[in-house]
Amino acid sequence: MESVTHSEMKETTEVKLPVPAGTLRKWNGAMFLFHAIFGFIALGMGKRDLKVPVYGSKVGIEVLASNATRGWKQVPLKPERVSWLYLTVLVASFSLLSSFFHLGNAFIWRKQYIKALESGYAPFRWMEYSISASVMILLLSYISGSIVMNTQVMLFGLTFVTMIFGHLHEVICRPKSLDEWQGSKLWRLQAHFFGYIPQCFAWGIVIAQFMEGASASTIDASGEERKMPTFVYVIVFGELLVFWSFGIVQLLVSLKPPSLYYKGEIVYMWLSLFAKGLLALLCLSNVILAGGYAEIYADDADTI
Repeated sequence: MESVTHSEMKETTEVKLPVPAGTLRKWNGAMFLFHAIFGFIALGMGKRDLKVPVYGSKVGIEVLASNATRGWKQVPLKPERVSWLYLTVLVASFSLLSSFFHLGNAFIWRKQYIKALESGYAPFRWMEYSISASVMILLLSYISGSIVMNTQVMLFGLTFVTMIFGHLHEVICRPKSLDEWQGSKLWRLQAHFFGYIPQCFAWGIVIAQFMEGASASTIDASGEERKMPTFVYVIVFGELLVFWSFGIVQLLVSLKPPSLYYKGEIVYMWLSLFAKGLLALLCLSNVILAGGYAEIYADDADTI
């Protein structure tokens, strides 16, 4: 009885999913070119030294003194610049990173890539996303008003962890046959649902900070009211929809037969191209080519 069970388990782990290697090679080659074009356009047309300040969040101690008691409390100190974000470099980095991984999928580690897809894994996808999506959230959060180092680091980490859950989902979600997955739906989707926790926290911070910034306004020297421009709304909510679309794709792929797994890979390619292309084009046309950040906020970032 034990030998039969072991044999059955071994058989299920050796299910080989259909993967059109030639088609995926063409798609990866095309995506390599598209992302490379975005990256080199950013470096070629944008101002590579364009930078914005990132501030530290420090606390000090205030001594309390009275006739009855002596004590102390922590109080926030005046923010100071602790680093810079180079906008042009950020835009180029996530585009060129994606380009490199698509090049690898098509030529460099093509055998490992195809073999992993045949087993229902896409580790190279999640390696790329864990870095590129985390870099993208830095840019999105800064545009939304999150200019403090601690917040930036936290958002990077939350996004990175979200992508790890995406990979863990595929580790758990194993094909039993070409038409059926192992385990119940709840078991298979546990990592997928847990991945929404860091994602909700990350985007909750981005949206909350954005709404606070969007409600602010000031009067410039000519007497006109200055508010957050429309293109920032497009960037934030456009990327919000695209980012969450990745989770929907993973959910649908997990509910479809394993034999269709490779189609999810193609959809991911298009979503990635759209997400990165949208962010790159909007930043290029509205921020990077302008050579400054004063179009987003009324205060000049270099004088703060």
